[in-house]
Amino acid sequence: MKQLQISTYKSNQNLPDKIKNLKEIDVPNNVDKLKEYCFAGCESLSKISLSTNLETIERFSFYNCISLTSIILPEGLTKIGKSCFENCINLKNINLPTSLLIIGSSAFKNCNNLTSINIPKYIRKIGKSTFEHCIRLSAINLPMGIKYLGKLTFKECGQLTTVSIPDSVRSIEDRCFESCANLVHITIPKDVSIIPEACFEKCYSLSVVKMYDNIKCIKLRAFNDCLKLNYIQLSKNLKMIEQKAFNNEIKIMYNNAEYILDKRYFNEEQELITALNITPETNKSDIQRLTAQLLIFYNFIDFENFAIEFPALKNIKNDKPKSWDIWPFK
Repeated sequence: MKQLQISTYKSNQNLPDKIKNLKEIDVPNNVDKLKEYCFAGCESLSKISLSTNLETIERFSFYNCISLTSIILPEGLTKIGKSCFENCINLKNINLPTSLLIIGSSAFKNCNNLTSINIPKYIRKIGKSTFEHCIRLSAINLPMGIKYLGKLTFKECGQLTTVSIPDSVRSIEDRCFESCANLVHITIPKDVSIIPEACFEKCYSLSVVKMYDNIKCIKLRAFNDCLKLNYIQLSKNLKMIEQKAFNNEIKIMYNNAEYILDKRYFNEEQELITALNITPETNKSDIQRLTAQLLIFYNFIDFENFAIEFPALKNIKNDKPKSWDIWPFK
C-alpha cells in the first residue's frame, strides 16, 4: 500500500497555484495513509473521493480546505490526526466510521458550518479543542465508553442546547464547554470528581445543573457568567469551591439547607457572614447547622475578625484550616 502527499503546505509559505487551485481529486484504492499536510491549503478543493483502504489521516491533512463542504470517510479508517479538518469553514457533512479509534486535538476546530456529528463507539478520548468554535454545531452524540473530554473541546459551540455526557466519562478538562451560550442543562457524570476551571463559564443560558455526590471540588470560574443559573444543589461530599465559581445571585442547596448568595460574596471575604445571614444573636445550634456550608467557603472567611464580631464562638481558630476535613468551630 502507498502513502499520499500532495501539498507541501506551511503556514508561512505560499502553495503553487496548481495545488492551491485543485478542485477535485480521486485518491486511488492502493493508498492507506494520507501524510501530514497532504491537502493542506488547497483552498479550492470541493470534492474528494478517498481510498476505500484508507486507515490513517495524519495531522493537518485537510487544514484550510475552505471550499470543502462534505467528505465520506471509509469504514476501516482508524485515525484522524491533529487539526486534520481545522479551518474547513464550509464543511457541513462528515461521517465518522465505526472503525475510528483516534480523533486528534483541534481536528474540527473552526468548522463553522458543521451542524451535527456522531462520535463512534470505540472512541475513548476527545482531545483539546476538537470542536472548538464550531459555531453551528447543534447536535453531538457521545457514546457510552468515552472517558475523557479535553480542554476547550466544545468552547464557543454556541448552538448546542444540550449535551448528554455518558456516565463512562471520568474526567472533564478546563474550559470544556466555555461560551456555549445556548446550553440549557447539563448533568455531570457520576464518576467525575472535579468540575474544572471555567468549564461552563459564559454559558449564558445554563439554568439546570445536576451533579452527583462524587464531586469534591468546583474550580475557579467554573460557572462564572452563567446568568440564568439561579439554583444549584451541591454534592454532599464537596470539599472545595474556588473563587468566582458562581458570580450571579444564586440559591444553593447543600446538606439539606438552602442559602442565597449574592455574587459579591464570592469576591469579598469580609461579606460572607452577611451572605449566610449569621448575626451575633445566632444561637449555637444554628451555627452548627451552618458549619458545613461555611467550611466550603473557608478561603473567603477572615476567621480572626469573625471571632471578634461573634464572641459566642470562643474556640474559633485564628488560622484557616488547611483541609476541609478540619472544622474550626468546637
